[in-house]
Amino acid sequence: MKKKLGVALIAMLASLSTQAAVLTFTDRAAFEAAVSAHTVDRLDDLFDGPTNMIDRNAYQINIQAYRCSSGPFQCGDNSAQGFQYPAYVWTYSGGTFDFANAINAFGIDFGDYQRSTAKVSLNGQEYSSANGGFFGIVDTENMFTSVSYAANGSGSLFDNVTFGTAGAAEVPEPGSIALFAIALAGAGFLRRRAA
Repeated sequence: MKKKLGVALIAMLASLSTQAAVLTFTDRAAFEAAVSAHTVDRLDDLFDGPTNMIDRNAYQINIQAYRCSSGPFQCGDNSAQGFQYPAYVWTYSGGTFDFANAINAFGIDFGDYQRSTAKVSLNGQEYSSANGGFFGIVDTENMFTSVSYAANGSGSLFDNVTFGTAGAAEVPEPGSIALFAIALAGAGFLRRRAA
């Protein structure tokens, strides 16, 4: 009986150590609900032209890109991918978003010009979707000041840069909490049965 109780306790401890540190979101509303304090930078004040760096005061975008703000004749019609003017960014390669203050939540709307599937990677977390969408990450254990960005390459688009902080209380509970509760109930059952 003690052996079974020991196995149950080991399972309980293992469930605690399997909690994911980085949560991913593909729904903007769910992401914003999880992030207690956030800013959405719609990039509406960008002007046309190529760049390697866009200074947004709270952060810098360090990516070889083109600022699209003059309408479909400038960057093509990307309305099917959800990109509307006055402005968004067309990227040529990967890069970073570098922040003045530490955050633990970051997300963007993304798409891809004339590709059937848009792909994006933020700090190594990847997501792909037909015609793009939203992708966000929340690190429940660490703050960071830089987000690495990678996508399909030339023709990748992003807009509505969203960043902020999420406390552990605001983040949805991972499945390992449920596993912990089951292990705890099992340990209680074995203890009661042994008595």
